[in-house]
Amino acid sequence: MYIPEVGQQKVFQEVFRVLAPGGRFLVRDVNIQIRPDPSEGMAMFPFRFHLPGGQIVTTAYGVHWPPQNHDLEYYQRLARSTGFIVVTQSNSKQSFTLNWKNPEQPPDIQALRRRNRENRDTQFSTQRFFLPQ
Repeated sequence: MYIPEVGQQKVFQEVFRVLAPGGRFLVRDVNIQIRPDPSEGMAMFPFRFHLPGGQIVTTAYGVHWPPQNHDLEYYQRLARSTGFIVVTQSNSKQSFTLNWKNPEQPPDIQALRRRNRENRDTQFSTQRFFLPQ
């Protein structure tokens, strides 16, 4: 996601706020790990797109190294903490795709916060969602 980490939670919250109940939010991104080599300034990811008509476009995606891994699990945590429900997901070594939806019914905020406190130190199912404290 070509947005600094400090703003990513706010983006998810805003998408959740404006998305209609049952609406979908899809993200496809690369798995970005913590900087493996301190001398490298940016993470670069080459892409090759095959367009209709046979045209091939080659480009690259560059971002500053994140302070933590930005991968499928990272974005699942962001989505669940905002209230999204995971619909589908796929993950490869280099990239992932996530399809989330806004719940059909508004969530019971207090119940979600209680459940979040109770399960703080456990791993969460992709079918659950949690709101921040």
